Amino acid sequence: YPWLVFAHIAGVVLFVAAHGVSMFAAFSIRGQRDPRAVAVLLTASKRAVALAYLGLLLLVVGGVGAAIMAGVMDRLWTIGSIVILVVVMSAMYGMATTYYIGIRGLVGDGLEQGGESSPLVDRAALDTRLDSRRPEWSVAAGSRSCSG
Repeated sequence: YPWLVFAHIAGVVLFVAAHGVSMFAAFSIRGQRDPRAVAVLLTASKRAVALAYLGLLLLVVGGVGAAIMAGVMDRLWTIGSIVILVVVMSAMYGMATTYYIGIRGLVGDGLEQGGESSPLVDRAALDTRLDSRRPEWSVAAGSRSCSG
């Protein structure tokens, strides 16, 4: 039981730390207009999100395992926590993930063969996406679930 609680807490710490990197990138790309710089920030964010998912896995496995061992899986707060997690993850996917996939589609990896910035990037479409308020909406959705 203590190891499951430890895994749960370690998962929370890893998730929050890695997610912080992703949030930093989300707000940093808005000031960028160079597709290479945007691509670099999105790559850092993508790598951080992979760690965040590892943290989320630890958080869920440790939390559910500890709840089962403690005999509290049928409690309203346990079920509510799981429902909130699923709802927030769904909202974040719809708001954030699809948004950044669209930006990645515009900038690609940000590089052409010779290492120069890609001339094929539709700058107007990139500017429109980067000027979006989607990062704020994503933060609001994620933080409201934590303040509840």
